[in-house]
Amino acid sequence: MTDPADPGQLSNAIYSQEATIGAPDLSAIPAKYQDLWEVFSKARATSLLAPHRLGDDCTLCRAGFFFVEIKDKILRTCIDYRGLNDITVKNRYPLPLISSAFKPLQWATVFSKLDLRNTYHMVRIREGDEWKTAFNMASSRYEYLVMPFGLTNAPAVFQDLENDVLCDMLNRFVFVYIDDILIFSCSPHEHVLHVQQVLQRILENQLFVKPEKCEFHCSTIPFLGYIISAGSVKSFEDGAEEHG
Repeated sequence: MTDPADPGQLSNAIYSQEATIGAPDLSAIPAKYQDLWEVFSKARATSLLAPHRLGDDCTLCRAGFFFVEIKDKILRTCIDYRGLNDITVKNRYPLPLISSAFKPLQWATVFSKLDLRNTYHMVRIREGDEWKTAFNMASSRYEYLVMPFGLTNAPAVFQDLENDVLCDMLNRFVFVYIDDILIFSCSPHEHVLHVQQVLQRILENQLFVKPEKCEFHCSTIPFLGYIISAGSVKSFEDGAEEHG
């Protein structure tokens, strides 16, 4: 349940990148991280990337590649897709507001949360659209075979996927925001059953969790900038909001 499946293996999820006609030249100067790129490419290229195919489209979409430092000086790979996003037809599938969960939460006393692993990379890019994800690195160009972070429609695509996977549980005992899942119940006994149902469902759909970021069977739990407990949703910034 915690080990990721092969990237791009969700059979019911395909990312389509629809761009407007007359796309501008999105080429960028390669980032100066050759040594780090060697490590990244050897570790990830076989399952996530492919060499960019040269052709008439090779100058349209070539985003810049760089690293950013996150917690504990860990480097995360980033690709600047702003140019591509500017000309992309937007997916209007709505992301949920946490306020929509307030009413279902009002009777809950036990909470768990799940954080999914490698979420976007589980969605395969539609065949023929891979070239649009092309990016420069050192003297090479690559394109993604699976949905990368940074594409404007990626959150909506994955939210749609999660809503489909957990559709019969939503607002009954589950709230989903992209790759964050909140499970809530009125009693500990009921909660055990709810958690089992959710874990079984995501496993059946080849989704996997990050154990280090999950919390189970809590009376108070942080979730998306809120502290949630029985009858209360407390914002980190705005104080407590009572819902009962």
